[in-house]
Amino acid sequence: MIFDRLESLGKYFSLHPAIKEILSLIADGQLSSLKDSSHETKRDDLFFSISTYETTKDDKKYEYHKRHADLFIMLKGKERCDYSLDSIDLTSIEFEKSDIAFSDAKKSGTVFLDDRCFVIFMPGELHKPGLAVQKEEEVRKAVFKLSFP
Repeated sequence: MIFDRLESLGKYFSLHPAIKEILSLIADGQLSSLKDSSHETKRDDLFFSISTYETTKDDKKYEYHKRHADLFIMLKGKERCDYSLDSIDLTSIEFEKSDIAFSDAKKSGTVFLDDRCFVIFMPGELHKPGLAVQKEEEVRKAVFKLSFP
């Protein structure tokens, strides 16, 4: 997991080459004007979605992915994202065709997301996004899916 200020995202180019494309989308101001939907990019290893939803109370399972990392950027509002450092054996799990699976796990920590920061969860890292900070509220978020071999 990487949690940092949005202005520092450029420091992570070596993590994945698609981060340059994400920075272009941010710099162009395009994210806020896009409709809630899935969006393709020029790259085969990057797609993203924009969604508006209500944050919820802590009553769901942790999610994780086998092939994709999640990079979250809040466009409006704040949310809490719990994470777990528990290990998952990715080779023994049957993934849905959308590369997502769910599990119970022990909470290790929390990050609080707003429009000043981002978080990246690598494949296999357990995370529980979309949680209310103090009270449920409507938020808008960009979720970038970075493909890994």
